[in-house]
This record gives sequence, C-alpha cells and structure tokens, in this order.
Amino acid sequence: MSTYMRYRAALDTHILPALGHLHLNKVTMRVIQRFYNQKLDEGQSPSSVITMNKVLNQAFEHAVKECLIGVNPCKGVSLPTEEKRDVQPLTVEQAQRLLQAAHGTMLEPFLALAVVVGLRHGELLALHWQDIDFPQGTLSIHHSLTLTEDHHFVIGDPKTKTSERMILLPQPVITMLLAHRARQQEARLKAGSAWQRSDLVFCTQQGKQLWSVNVRKRFYRLLERVGLPRMHVHDLRHSASTLLRSMGIDLKVIQEILGHSTLDMTANVYSHALPSMQQEAREKMNQLFD
Repeated sequence: MSTYMRYRAALDTHILPALGHLHLNKVTMRVIQRFYNQKLDEGQSPSSVITMNKVLNQAFEHAVKECLIGVNPCKGVSLPTEEKRDVQPLTVEQAQRLLQAAHGTMLEPFLALAVVVGLRHGELLALHWQDIDFPQGTLSIHHSLTLTEDHHFVIGDPKTKTSERMILLPQPVITMLLAHRARQQEARLKAGSAWQRSDLVFCTQQGKQLWSVNVRKRFYRLLERVGLPRMHVHDLRHSASTLLRSMGIDLKVIQEILGHSTLDMTANVYSHALPSMQQEAREKMNQLFD
C-alpha cells in the first residue's frame, strides 16, 4: 500500500470518526494523547498510531502556518516505540535455490528482477515489454502499480522522481526474460481472441493485469516448497541491496539501481550484514596479526 493510501486509511478509519466532530481549537495535546492511548488499547499497532500522528501533525502544522491555531497540539505527545520487523536477506545460496525452484515459470524472471536488481513489487507488475531494450541489455522503470483511493489498482507514475531509472541487466536475467516472452507468446496464441493486448511482462494466461495478492500467494507456496521462511516480496529488494554490497558494488551505484532518493536509505535501511560478510571481516582482522 502506498504512503498516501496508508495516510488516507488512517484519516478515514480512525482520525475522523474520533476527532472529526471537534472544533480545531478543541483538539488539545491531552485529547490527542487520549486518542492514541485508546487506539493502542483497541489493539492498533504502534506503527499504526505513529502513522495517525504523522497525518495529524502535518494537518496541525498547516493550521499553525495559516494562523488558525497558535500551537501544534501534536507537539509533546508520547508515542509508542515502533517495532521494526526484522528483515532477513537471502544469502547467495538461498537466492539460487529460489530461482532454481521457479525455473521455467513466470516467477523465475519476476523473482530474478526483484532479488538481482531490486525492482519493487509495483514496478514489476507495471513493467511492459517496451520498457526492456534487449539489444542494449537495459530495463527502464517508468511506471508502478498503485492502489487508488477507491481501492482500485492502476498503473501510474513511479514512487519517487529517483524511482524512474534505467538499469543494466546481467545476461542470465536477459535470458530468463527472453524465455518468459517465448512462453507468453505461446499462451497468447492459445488464448486467441480472449487475449488482452496489454504488453505487460507479467500478466495472466489471458494477458490481463496480475494482482499483487495472487503473486504473493504463489511466492509463499514457492518459499514453502524450497524450505525458506516466509517473507514479503519487498524483502527481496533488501536482499538485492545486501547481495550487491557483499559483491563489493559501490554504494552509490546500488542507490541508483534501487532508485533510492538518499544514500542513507540504501546504506542503513536496505543493506544488511550477511554471515559471509562477517567471515570476510574476520579474515581481514586476522591479517593484522600476520
């Protein structure tokens, strides 16, 4: 779900029903604190409450700027500690097992693009064949599949300005994509007039838009089959960053491949230490005593 949709859901589902009837100057820090405490008591996660605070804080900051109120009542409230999910990136061996298990299926190039060059789930589902230049070995990101306010999936602009990028593809991934295109052409002939002319790289057997929930289900079944723990499709993007870094790829290059707006995001959020990296560090430490 996009940031906008998370904020919209927080506003419509929680904030407006509880606070929408109050006059602006009646929403005090105490009122907001009581609202957050109530949401936690109802079983809302700390991250959900933090999202509600982001929405309210932005709204009240704007109200202060417009001189509608003198002080932002969100200032000073006590927020819960956000519990960050522990992402375990795939090792090289695990990534290879996953791709081998998906060999010959649509998931093979889908997962390869996620774990090798770190494409986002929405970017993969919005990818068109015209975005891939096979002679040059490049892939361009121009679109992403997003959820609209009325809960419909549409192909729109990428997440951020830096998300729109061109990526050089390794030859094995190009080979996977070519094989996938050949299989898709066979499916198109089989479907006949039922085929939808969408030009999507990843689509149904009738050429229709693939939905993220269906891809996730197939991904979970594949993980179970190869004996890997359940993870989010987005975790493969973390794996891509970590694997590229373990290969000695410059951090700035990884940032450009992933389409991050800041180097800090690449270094501190998406890059993790693999056991092999720890082993390499120990071997270099041992050299101090040689």
